[in-house]
Amino acid sequence: MRNILDDNNLAKSYNNRGLTYSKLGNYEDAIADYTRAIRIDPDYANAYGNRGVAYNELGNYKDAIDDYTKAIRIDPDYASAYKNRGISKENAGLPYCSDFKTACVLGKEECCSWYKEGNCE
Repeated sequence: MRNILDDNNLAKSYNNRGLTYSKLGNYEDAIADYTRAIRIDPDYANAYGNRGVAYNELGNYKDAIDDYTKAIRIDPDYASAYKNRGISKENAGLPYCSDFKTACVLGKEECCSWYKEGNCE
């Protein structure tokens, strides 16, 4: 039987390998590894966020938005998840201003200008 520390390390290892796959443009394998990390640690907000990025890169905006939403539920201060959910919503033709505004408030400076340029005010 593994202890929780071993599970956390394994989840991080899958997440990190997923990041490597993503950098190589191999989004399908990245998604598989992020999914493995999430199965091990269902509260791993970064794995949801990273899987959302991979889904977005594949044009699967619905799943990307769903993953960012899960990440935000786990960590309401996850600024990158708001930013990336806004990008996916914009790509999908959905309202995105509130996500950019929240990301701006949480310190993602680039989102402040996106919010203002997006005719969101």
